[in-house]
Order: sequence, then C-alpha cells, then structure tokens
Amino acid sequence: MKKSTTLISIKSTILIGMVWFCLGTYAQKIQKPVITDISKSNIHYKISGNTVWEITHSSVVTNHETGVSFDLLTQEEKNAGHTCRISDINEAGTAAVGSYDNRSAYWSKEDGGWKLLEMPEDREGYIAAMSDNGKFAVGSIPPSANDIYKEEAVIWDLTTGKMISPEGIPELDMQHENQEQNRFTDISPDGRYILGTMSFSYVYPIALSAIYTTEKKRLTMP
Repeated sequence: MKKSTTLISIKSTILIGMVWFCLGTYAQKIQKPVITDISKSNIHYKISGNTVWEITHSSVVTNHETGVSFDLLTQEEKNAGHTCRISDINEAGTAAVGSYDNRSAYWSKEDGGWKLLEMPEDREGYIAAMSDNGKFAVGSIPPSANDIYKEEAVIWDLTTGKMISPEGIPELDMQHENQEQNRFTDISPDGRYILGTMSFSYVYPIALSAIYTTEKKRLTMP
C-alpha cells in the first residue's frame, strides 16, 4: 500500500512538472504588447492598416516610427475659424478623409490641403473610411435635412470627388422592416469590399453587419 501511494505521489509530481514546463514554454512564446506613449495626443481615434500612422487629434496624425506629428490644418486656416476632423488615413500617410467645416472632404499631400467632396447642400455627411489605394471613401448621409435618425450608405469617388449611390442595397432588414438606417463603416485596401450595417440603432437580429461587393453590386449577409 505504501509503495502504491509513493508511486502515485511520484507520478503526480512528474505531471505537475510537465504542466509547469508547458505553461512556461507557452508564456515565453507570447509577445508582450508594445505600448506607445504619445504625450501630446488628446485622443487615439484610428490607426492605419500598417500601424504606422495614427489619428491622435481631430486634425493631427502621428507617425509611430518617427514620433513626428503632422497637423492637416494650417495655422492660417485655424485663425480663419476653419475646422477639420480626420476619420481615416492611408498607409503611406499621404492621403486622408474626414470633414472640413462639417463638410465631407479629402486631404492629400500632393494637393497640399483639403478638398470638399460632393454633398447635398442642406445635409452633413460622414466619411468613415477610405481605400488605401486612394480611390474611394465610404460613409453615410441623411436622406434629408430633417431625417437625423436615418442614413443612406454612400461611396465617394476620390478621383472625381463625386458621390455614388450604391446599387443592390436591400431596403428590408432581417425583420422585413425598412428602418432607413444603412451606413458603410469600412472598406478594403483595394476598394472591392465594403463593410456596412443595416438598421444600426437596433439590436441583433434586426441590426446586422454585411459585406458589399462593389464589382457585383451585392450585399452579402453573414
């Protein structure tokens, strides 16, 4: 009996040792998160796909590799009372989208400033993201000035500044209701796929995210 108890104790000790060894080996393989301290930042809103650029203020982007920040609004513009809010930036840091004086706009290093995009005069749209190739931006606009709780999904052609109403967006959500709440929230680097949400102010399963394929002009539910 004593021999059996001793054998069990030895096996338990070996098993515990193996567990600790495995846990230790696994822990060594886990990389610690890299924390970047940007002391002058007020917010950390969004980061580029290659993690180099981050929007750290309504008008400021910061390069994590160099630690240098750039203000996309000149001092002259600020003195004149102009405002901007960046919502996305490409991986090269040469183009950005957002709003300028509450109007949907596009900034490029080549142009040296902001350019307003096509929008109905009586409405304020929201740009959520841009494709990394600099060709398209996506977001939403209200169907009219009075419908503040309703939105229409929109694509902007950044090469022309024109607004595109996407085809193939279904009117009815999962509950067969038309809530008139459709928005695009992100776009793939090549501009082929767009992430969107239907009936966004409701809970699942009424509210549902979907992928819009620009080539097929079709919305695909998960």
